[in-house]
Amino acid sequence: MTSLHKLLPAALACAALFSVAAQAAPLTRAEVRVAVVQARADGTLMPTGEASPNAPAAATPSTLTRAAVVAQYEKARADGTLPTIAEEYGLTSPTPSHSMLTRAEVKSEYLTARANGTLPSVAAQYGYDLPG
Repeated sequence: MTSLHKLLPAALACAALFSVAAQAAPLTRAEVRVAVVQARADGTLMPTGEASPNAPAAATPSTLTRAAVVAQYEKARADGTLPTIAEEYGLTSPTPSHSMLTRAEVKSEYLTARANGTLPSVAAQYGYDLPG
């Protein structure tokens, strides 16, 4: 009986180990297909894409007709109050800058910097560390 007491825990440990190994084994393609068909039949198949639970909530339906929206758009366009895309999304437009140098002066500065080796590399300007 004592040998049975020693053997039983070892047998249970082996059985538990094999059941864990069987659960950790990857599913075959056929098993996945069966699971998908079953979930679809049960209605438990999780949707993906636009219908997934992580998709943004649908907007509330409009109370305006298409003609009313078009009329509002045409009015805003006519009186100059139509917002730009940048304004619509809260983006700021870059302020145009004007150089104080002529094209010839810029070209001369460039050629001088290139000749004396002080022209910064594009890689360095963007933080790349190139060998050489």
